[in-house]
Amino acid sequence: EEEERGESERQRVMQEVGELQVSVELACKERERIETEGLAAQHSLSRSLQIELGQHTKAMDVVRRECLEHKETLQHETVRLREEVVLLETSVQTLSATERER
Repeated sequence: EEEERGESERQRVMQEVGELQVSVELACKERERIETEGLAAQHSLSRSLQIELGQHTKAMDVVRRECLEHKETLQHETVRLREEVVLLETSVQTLSATERER
């Protein structure tokens, strides 16, 4: 009878060990799945951020180019206006001299 109890206890322990082994294997597979999904998500996010950064960089290049174009336009317009002011001052002086002669 004690031998039967010992055998029964041994079988119960072996069954528990088997169940624990299955649980450990399932937990390991789940951990691997989570790690794989995490790496995939990290790669996807990294790629998305690289694309977004590229788009922002292109947009900044466009803004920079437009600013340079506006700066050049403003410089040319400033030179033109200065020349016009000189012409107007000359005209005013000529008109003033003409008025004084009268």
